[in-house]
Amino acid sequence: MKLIRLVTDNKGVFTSSFESDMIIEPQSKMALLNLTFETNFENININPTNSQVTFQSDITDNDTEDTDAIAGGTYTQAQIQDYYDAVELGLNSALSLELSYTNSTPALEQLIDQNWVFSMFKIVNFEGKKRIEYRYVPFLNPLVGGFLRDHFRKFYLPGDTPQGASLTIDTVGNTVTTIKALQTNSTTGRTRNTFAVTDRNMSVGNGIYMARCNDIRDNSSGLQDNGFAIGLSEIPIPQSVLLTDLPDIYRANEIRVNRTGENYQYTINGAAELDSGIPAVNLNLSISTDVNDHDVMAFEMSDGNINFCVYQESLVGDYLNLPLGNDWTQSGTGTIERFDETNLGSIATYRRTQVGSPALEHWWEATSDTNWNIYTTGPPVAGQAVNATAVADLATGVLTIGGTTTFTPTGGAPATVPYTGVRNVFKQVAQKPGQKYYPYLYVNGGSANCIVDMVNITIDPYMFGNEEWDITGNNNESGRDNAYQNLIDSATSKVRDVIPQVSDEQWAVGVPFTSRLTLYHEVWDTLGFSTNGEGTRNVSEDQDIGKEIDGVARWDADRLPLVKDSDNFLVVSDSLPLNSYDASTGGYSKESQKIGKRKNILMTIPVNDNNSGLVEYESSTPIFIDINNASAVNQKNLNFRLLRSDFSPIVASDNERAVMTILIADKSE
Repeated sequence: MKLIRLVTDNKGVFTSSFESDMIIEPQSKMALLNLTFETNFENININPTNSQVTFQSDITDNDTEDTDAIAGGTYTQAQIQDYYDAVELGLNSALSLELSYTNSTPALEQLIDQNWVFSMFKIVNFEGKKRIEYRYVPFLNPLVGGFLRDHFRKFYLPGDTPQGASLTIDTVGNTVTTIKALQTNSTTGRTRNTFAVTDRNMSVGNGIYMARCNDIRDNSSGLQDNGFAIGLSEIPIPQSVLLTDLPDIYRANEIRVNRTGENYQYTINGAAELDSGIPAVNLNLSISTDVNDHDVMAFEMSDGNINFCVYQESLVGDYLNLPLGNDWTQSGTGTIERFDETNLGSIATYRRTQVGSPALEHWWEATSDTNWNIYTTGPPVAGQAVNATAVADLATGVLTIGGTTTFTPTGGAPATVPYTGVRNVFKQVAQKPGQKYYPYLYVNGGSANCIVDMVNITIDPYMFGNEEWDITGNNNESGRDNAYQNLIDSATSKVRDVIPQVSDEQWAVGVPFTSRLTLYHEVWDTLGFSTNGEGTRNVSEDQDIGKEIDGVARWDADRLPLVKDSDNFLVVSDSLPLNSYDASTGGYSKESQKIGKRKNILMTIPVNDNNSGLVEYESSTPIFIDINNASAVNQKNLNFRLLRSDFSPIVASDNERAVMTILIADKSE
């Protein structure tokens, strides 16, 4: 029996040289007696030099490219899940709805055609390593579909108590679903709720939860009891609260409409309602007889934010297109004034600047065909105090400010702007890393006063049981069939022009696109991707969408993440052949992708808790492995490597020695 003690400070690589040969008898055997080493969990530092994320869902279309960033900070081993959540949010923040609005005429076939509306990223585990997955998400009517009670697409189960106790939910022609109160009376409370299915949540990335004011008529009460609300909770909503006044704890994000002419209200984190500054325009079907002209409330997921939105016809039109009148001459001073559409914020129509005075910025808001509000600080927001007013002469184009000062267009009166659709984003809330959002809806108005339709949502495709969903589907479960496509096909609706437009090609199966994901080298490395020493520059990786599954692109890591060490380690002999084999079918690094082959493994070291990085192993009963030597061997060197479970090198702690003791026994011992 021979005992050999080996020590190394070379990242788990043991090399030894004896002064004289060691005789190893035929058919000897070897065992590991003990081993001590420490791995290093390096902190991940994300800063402006390495945080950028760029994604292009179709490398032939520049409009499908967007750039955002991973939240900066230092992430330790104890914060590894926080890091993955931060990277995932950074990925999803590079998905935008900003260019997804139609602003076109269907007859001219000029609809927006971007394949990334609607979609999301997810970092998942695959064969012990990380996978970045991008996929189109289902845009569905969550109130229909399937015949089984546990149908995972649905947010509402007919006949279920208490879901069906206070609302009438009808699907006309098995396509368009309407929602109204079961009772005729109105209520200021939040007792008429639906969607409380605890494992259903909205997609992140870019997506939408929408509901339309199909027919809301004034009940003349003067109270806040006439319309309905939609919301996104940050915690699952149990069914037990459906027949109660929905507690504030679930009201993280909420939009509510009451009646025509009154402003939309919104709620953040269950606090008191706030005024959006946006009046309801078209709600009443007896007055605005085309439902495609009616207001639509929505939560948009876009650029890492939750946008509180109302899509509606503009209240203002036929006002002067002020940028077309440049240059304008101010009375008295003769200064040159200009208008543009830069840095407008949420309510301004145009920005005014003055030639020769670059610091001067004012914002003008059209309030009618001739009247303007002026803000001297901005960009202005809803509810901001007006600093001055102006009146326009549509015939001459002259603008009169405060009844005295005039601006005269040098090129004559500019053209007017017709009534259009308006996408009002009156509140924006940053998405939270790792957060899920659970939709809800409640109705205040009575059955004769409030009808809701076009309730559609992009659903998280990674919820349990949904991995093999269709991209969106063309059957009655699709949001397209639930009034959405009728709106998009309208030749007259102004609302159509400002609502996100999902690509027709995205609904199709087998339409190929090549996507491109660009991250910095350090980020790829921390997730387990090999980027061949690219330094700190950003590295792009292309993947075809639909290569394996329709509507899905995957980036698979080839080794364990650098920030996470292995849950077991391997001691491998580099100098003596051992009768040991590895029969695993995966989990190899790119450097060792041959599987099911002979490996000179002396021992596998299981680790139950490796949060500190220190591993101490000692065998009470050493397990001997046969050395594959038919004759005696004169051995002067014994070399071993300590590896992670995917056969990649360990990340050794700085200034830390690894110590190992092995036993070599003759055949008879």
